Amino acid sequence: MDTAVALVNAYLHLNGYVSIPEQPILVGEGWPYRYHTATDVDLIAVRFPNAAVVVPRGGSGERSEAEDLQLPTDELLCLRDDTVDVIIGEVKEGRPRLNQALRDPNVLYVSLRRVDPGFDEPIGKTIDRLIQRGEAVAAAGGRRWRFRLVAFGDGDPIREGGPFTVIPLRHVVLFLMRAMAEHRKVWNDAQFRDPVLDVLHLLDKLGVLRVRDEAADAPMPAD
Repeated sequence: MDTAVALVNAYLHLNGYVSIPEQPILVGEGWPYRYHTATDVDLIAVRFPNAAVVVPRGGSGERSEAEDLQLPTDELLCLRDDTVDVIIGEVKEGRPRLNQALRDPNVLYVSLRRVDPGFDEPIGKTIDRLIQRGEAVAAAGGRRWRFRLVAFGDGDPIREGGPFTVIPLRHVVLFLMRAMAEHRKVWNDAQFRDPVLDVLHLLDKLGVLRVRDEAADAPMPAD
């Protein structure tokens, strides 16, 4: 997995998402059909309203959920209590932008069908809104679903082709570092099986992980 994609994948997992990284999108054309890869979607991720990363406390006897450790979600994700959140993400090490393929109706159709809840309206309407606005809300089985095009990267976004949500890659890294540092007693014996979290966990155990203030990490304005 690409390193930057792995960082964002770990970030989304700690915020309660289930994700599919680096998903190839196949399209058939002509007759007889010839199939080719239209693009790779860096991340498709879904989070249900009550999803959380939880560590139970109290042993095997009776316990109260109020005693459990629940990791807070990142406010930058703008999650809604009553809405399933779906991210179709593009990850760049440079400036955040969307590949043009992420506005292709066929690519979005394949992506949305991977998490298709059974929409109350034709799926094409949701895809049209997503292309035009970078975000679409749809209903399925009495529940609200929000779909967003999200670009992760560093620097000023390149907004060619239409609107989308931006989450700085620097912010993603700092969130992960803080999660390791602030809960190091919890993670002491943890084996994450996630290469990003395992490396950050090791660096924290070795005492070399240093979490700096996000404002201090921001680039200085030009004179």
